[in-house]
Amino acid sequence: MARDELKTELFMHRRFLKPVETVDELPVGGPREGFLCFVNSECAIYELVDGKWFKLASADESAENS
Repeated sequence: MARDELKTELFMHRRFLKPVETVDELPVGGPREGFLCFVNSECAIYELVDGKWFKLASADESAENS
């Protein structure tokens, strides 16, 4: 799935993880998928790759691009 499709899918279905203060607090178990996360009060999409979380886009960026 392309990243733009992933962003659209996440925002449509609201796949949220619980709010955390830092990226290190996000869970590392489970499939490699993107999730809509609140990290330090910023809403963004993060993807788990090889046990590390990477930010794909913030909610503000996605809103501006749609």
